[in-house]
Amino acid sequence: MRRITRFAAALVVVAAAVALVAIVVPLAVADRLWLAMAQGAATATGTRIEAEGPVRLKLFPAPRLLASSIEIANAAGVPLVHVDRIRLDLGWSDLLAGRRQARRAELRHTRFLTLPQHPPADIELVGDRDGATVAASFEGGTLRGRVRGSASRMEVEAFTVVVGTYTAAGTGTLTLGDEPRLVLALDRIDDGAAPVGRGEGAAVWGNDGVVIERLVFQHANGGEAVFFGLATVDHGTVRLEGGLEGRVPTPGGATEATARLAASLAAEIGRIELSDIELRMPESRLSGSLRSELTAEPSLVADLRLDQLRLGGEGSSPLPGVMAALAAVPKAELRLRVGRLHWSGAAADGVVLDVVRQGPQVTIREAAARDIGGAPFHAQGRFVLAASEPQASFESVIFRYATLSGTARGSVDMAGTVPRVRIDAALDGPLALDAIVPPLPPLPREPMTRRAAAAAATAPRQPAATPAWSRDRFSFPALPPVAAEIHVAAPRLLWRGLRLDQADLNARLADDAVVIDALAGQLYGGRFELRGRASTRDATSAFTGNATLAGGDLKAVLRDYAGVRDIAGSVDSSAELSATGGSPAELVAGLEGTVQVRCRDGTIDGFNLPGMSEGLKKLQRPTDLAETFRLGLGGGRTPFSTLDGTFRIERGIARTENLRLVARGGEVRTVGQVNLAAWTLDMTHQFRLTEHPDLPSFGLNTSGPVDAPRRVFDFQALQSQLVRRGRPPAR
Repeated sequence: MRRITRFAAALVVVAAAVALVAIVVPLAVADRLWLAMAQGAATATGTRIEAEGPVRLKLFPAPRLLASSIEIANAAGVPLVHVDRIRLDLGWSDLLAGRRQARRAELRHTRFLTLPQHPPADIELVGDRDGATVAASFEGGTLRGRVRGSASRMEVEAFTVVVGTYTAAGTGTLTLGDEPRLVLALDRIDDGAAPVGRGEGAAVWGNDGVVIERLVFQHANGGEAVFFGLATVDHGTVRLEGGLEGRVPTPGGATEATARLAASLAAEIGRIELSDIELRMPESRLSGSLRSELTAEPSLVADLRLDQLRLGGEGSSPLPGVMAALAAVPKAELRLRVGRLHWSGAAADGVVLDVVRQGPQVTIREAAARDIGGAPFHAQGRFVLAASEPQASFESVIFRYATLSGTARGSVDMAGTVPRVRIDAALDGPLALDAIVPPLPPLPREPMTRRAAAAAATAPRQPAATPAWSRDRFSFPALPPVAAEIHVAAPRLLWRGLRLDQADLNARLADDAVVIDALAGQLYGGRFELRGRASTRDATSAFTGNATLAGGDLKAVLRDYAGVRDIAGSVDSSAELSATGGSPAELVAGLEGTVQVRCRDGTIDGFNLPGMSEGLKKLQRPTDLAETFRLGLGGGRTPFSTLDGTFRIERGIARTENLRLVARGGEVRTVGQVNLAAWTLDMTHQFRLTEHPDLPSFGLNTSGPVDAPRRVFDFQALQSQLVRRGRPPAR
């Protein structure tokens, strides 16, 4: 019994000792142990380490030190890192030997205050004889590496960082002391399996902040970007000031860039500003400034100037990058000024673009050019961007160009292989194509232009020299790489003296061609409609189309297109034509198709068919015959009821076999051809006096220039019959 009592007393003593070690000793030792270990780490790294929360030491099953709410600051007291919880795993042998070092450390919810936008990380360090292995994880990425060294110098032998699809691997050195210095070398940076480039950098922590001596990124394509400057922390806000330099190889040479950078980054708001930007490109120079607010709703403001810009060609252009940056933020402003803008063989001088984006809506405060094709341009309006697709619509766009002014609406779709554009425009005034379309080489004066002088209309007709169609080569400007649908309504359309009233145009740009689905309006007092297609390949233009004119002024049509002023009336006509060539002469010589004319209630000057019929009724003697034909064919006017026929055109020669004029007292049937290339005709006209059915017809041959032909009459058959009769024809 006495032995049992002694054994129980011994157990109580042991239990008390264990309790003393497990409860009392940790409470007494934890703070001193933490202070000693934190002081040693702070001295080695030149920082201040403080635990704002409780510190605990647990001995079982293995000794470990737990601390919460730890803040690490630089020597000047500026906070750098905040850790919610730290766990340090200790060894019994180290504790008993008085060595204050951890074999393993865990840092939970670690926030780097100098990177307020960076997500918190969980970090684990496992030590061994040669160093320590580091592993960290954070939202969207991981870091793994190995470090070794002494209290004054730490070598990062190898580390790998994975962020999204990007992977970076390299080495580094951290020199500790009053001003710690970090040197990193990123041997490779990959995006998936594709190499992106490499980088290197060096930074020094001082009392005034972090001096970034040099931060270099070398792209796999040969480009290079360099940053240098000073980073400081003030009440949780990181301020960065310095310079940027860059170099990018381009087909025409290298593009070099410099800029001043000023940025501030805090936990919930940030600001980056680039000023004195200068990009020196092979053919241009960009300058200006960028400013970005990094908030819950980021914004970007850009004010840029370019000497010149080429769109759709070889060479470097910063515009796609700027537009992509504007599209990536919900609030953006861009003011872009371009000295000279080139695209598809055309150019514009003094270009200004001023736009504001607020969410999906883009407002064009100003889009202007001092000179596009010899005329100024100005526009303003509103765009609406699609939420998830590369699409936009625009409406209420007010524009002015040359003599054009009006409003437009439409859409842009960038989702396909080529952009798709739809435009619906209403013009306030005439659409003067001569002012906005480069003129073709000069055409012949007679067949294609108006006779402007009033005196020329009454002057005696003189034989005109045969006009020569221009052989100067021409081609339409290269079409932009877009698929477009265009609708334009205008009070008038003017081109080379033509006037189309109440014009309405529906056209498309597709397959390297201009397709006119419909062009309609009032022309020469009648209703005009046109459909066609035009394209250029290998400096050769091709045209196909069909046109109709209903109720037009025949006299005005022939005056403007043939220089003929002797025929009047109302005309309905249709044409289906095609031509291919690189000059006006080639186009005319290769013209193919069919033209039909149907004329009503008109007159022809130059002969008096009713007068001849009446004169033949009154013949009293043979000599009266000559006087009748002299008066009938030497002038006067013949009213007609119909003038119909078809011209078939092959290789620039128009032939007819059925042109027929029906008038009071007679009719005229015409066969022959018009050589459009030479602008000559050769026609045979057979006159038949319908009030004298027993008389044969007489002929007229017209040949030579279209507007001044030579006339030769053939009265032989008619004259012979009248002479044989020796008397006037029966009434």
